[in-house]
Amino acid sequence: MSYPAIPTRRGHFWTGALVIFVGGLVLGFIPIIGPFIAGVIGGRIVGNTKGALLAALIPAIAVGLVAILGALAWGPFAAIAGVVAVVIYIFHILALLAGAALGGAL
Repeated sequence: MSYPAIPTRRGHFWTGALVIFVGGLVLGFIPIIGPFIAGVIGGRIVGNTKGALLAALIPAIAVGLVAILGALAWGPFAAIAGVVAVVIYIFHILALLAGAALGGAL
């Protein structure tokens, strides 16, 4: 007697995006390696490179918009601090994207 095959889903996009977001927050204190590790793990959960890069961009864009809007709303000194924070966050995003691409390719 043969049993029907159990259908499997190849990736979990929103779970991967959540892991990338939370992992980036938790491991963000380790400058480049932390976001890279979060990207690899989240990209591995998503299952493909294109979806992993998109999953890494969603939290990156959301946090970037909040940082820019906060900097614009609180005056010139906060704007300067916000621009510096966004520049630092760009390196964080690049490490997330590199890790997500690698994890999605695995």
